[in-house]
Amino acid sequence: MKNTILISWIGITDLQSCKSSSNEPSGPIAQAITQLPFSHIYLMSDFDKKTNTCFSEWLQQFSQCKPIIQEAPLTSPMNFEEIYNVSTTVCKQITKTFGSSSNLVYHISPGTSAMAAVFILIAKTQYPGKVIQSSIEYGVETVSLPFDISLDFIPQLLEHQDTHIQDQTIEEPQESSSFDSIIYRSEEMSSAIRLAKKIAYRSIPVLLEGESGTGKELFARAVHNASSRKNNPFIVVNCGAIPQELFESEFFGYEKGAFTGAATKKRGVFESAHNGTVFLDEIGELPLSQQVKLLRVLQEKTIRRVGGVKEISLDVRIIAATNKELITEVQNGAFREDLFYRLAIAIIKLPALRERKGDISLLVDHILEMTNSEYSEDSGYVRKTLSAGAKQSLYNYYWPGNIRELINTIRRAALWSDSETITQADINLSFTSINSNKTETDHDFISLIRKKSFNFEEEINLIVRNWISYALDQTQGNKTKAASLLGLNNYQTLNNWIKRVEM
Repeated sequence: MKNTILISWIGITDLQSCKSSSNEPSGPIAQAITQLPFSHIYLMSDFDKKTNTCFSEWLQQFSQCKPIIQEAPLTSPMNFEEIYNVSTTVCKQITKTFGSSSNLVYHISPGTSAMAAVFILIAKTQYPGKVIQSSIEYGVETVSLPFDISLDFIPQLLEHQDTHIQDQTIEEPQESSSFDSIIYRSEEMSSAIRLAKKIAYRSIPVLLEGESGTGKELFARAVHNASSRKNNPFIVVNCGAIPQELFESEFFGYEKGAFTGAATKKRGVFESAHNGTVFLDEIGELPLSQQVKLLRVLQEKTIRRVGGVKEISLDVRIIAATNKELITEVQNGAFREDLFYRLAIAIIKLPALRERKGDISLLVDHILEMTNSEYSEDSGYVRKTLSAGAKQSLYNYYWPGNIRELINTIRRAALWSDSETITQADINLSFTSINSNKTETDHDFISLIRKKSFNFEEEINLIVRNWISYALDQTQGNKTKAASLLGLNNYQTLNNWIKRVEM
């Protein structure tokens, strides 16, 4: 049978009933407990201990259960923040003691209007329950609220926040992105940044190669912001998203009347980026017919608007990026060789996330902190931490989608997890199904050995870490129980293994 629990503040009217020495159940709280059956009574009070004790003893004559009073001195009976904190603390205590399936009943008649308002918010969001009110004329009534806060209002309140988080999730770099904003400690990333810093102050073209999601735009912005062009435009162009028939007008602009609909003169990408940088993302997707037009700009350093006759001189730096190996595309005839060598004066290969394992823990901590900051507790979100097993799953995963996938995975786990600690099961559930069975050990080992990037001992250590992480997760971090689960002699043996695999 479910517990039915009354939650209420003690109000002035209740105390006046108590002081009248009446044996009649007058006052909102006394009315409620005589007319409705409650298994437990939780009261909050801003009054002194003596007053609370007196009221509790008087009230007990009308109920079979002893009221539990939470003393809560307030700086003001209208201080919403303090009232909210006390109310949610009591609700959390009730839920922990009796379970989330208990019937919570919030009494809004006692206390101030601020207390009533907070109860309505809590009852319709974090700790759902029934709201009641009482009066001499009508007795105790259930309050019918003509709206659902969680459906009608919260989505609108969180719309701006969620839009911001979505922008962050697709890894939109900030304009101020610099090398200092790139999170790393691995030698692979250190090497790429060293090369980038060497050529940042020069005006030579840069070609960034790397898988999707490795942060090529973030890197390009860092190069731009480290150069003498940092105070001038940085314009991003997705080469795979521009229709072939619009290429010239988008890149070079057009004169008024150049074609139907050209009501005014328009500057193109290159002209708008004069003295700055143009970032040509996914340059490998550019058709051959457009590649030759881009080559002319790089050779002549001039453009001519569509419908124009005047050559316009430009000073623009090109940073191009691709998730393909352009030299292979050249060999296959899909990319012009002359354009490749114009772009590839400085080539920087950005490592995949699985190739910079030393950075994963740093990135995980940073992304989780961003998530905790962006999803505030005002929306019912509780700050999250990661269990040892969860961290190990993130460390072992193959990350075909790289940093972008890491961001999405952590955000999903943080939002879906019901507790304050994200478990290994939460993380595994958050992996995308298309790649969920793929781990670091699913590599082409022959290829890894040829590249001298395979370490037998490290692969064995990964397996050991997985078993230990699972055991610790199952035993809530109890090493003695985890050791027993793994068949080890004692927790000291487990500690020795933890040190050996550097967990």
